[in-house]
Amino acid sequence: MKNTYFSPILSRVSSEKGLIFPYVLIILLFISTILLSVVQHQVYEEERFLDINAQDSIQNLIQISLYEFELELNTMNLNYEKQFKSYEYANGNVTIGFYLLDDELLKLELNVETLDEIIYRFSTEMIV
Repeated sequence: MKNTYFSPILSRVSSEKGLIFPYVLIILLFISTILLSVVQHQVYEEERFLDINAQDSIQNLIQISLYEFELELNTMNLNYEKQFKSYEYANGNVTIGFYLLDDELLKLELNVETLDEIIYRFSTEMIV
């Protein structure tokens, strides 16, 4: 008895009507679509991770430089002309431009440059 469970499938394959090729194509298309979406998601996540790290680095530089600036504020001669103070750190440089807006308000303009040469400008006001 040659009649087995796979005989209908084998007869279709041997008749060369192309029954298996469309199924293989659909399966390959499905698998490649899944793989492509996984790769795109990983690239997106890696870019987000790098952006978040850069933002954290910039935020840390701003906080450290403002803290040091506040410590030195009492020894500075403040006036209405723009002055500059620079700080160098292991992960970047910060330049603070500052001048008095009135007798109690100090305008601060920070230029933050990271090691990746990302330049970020931040401005704020401080009560003296």
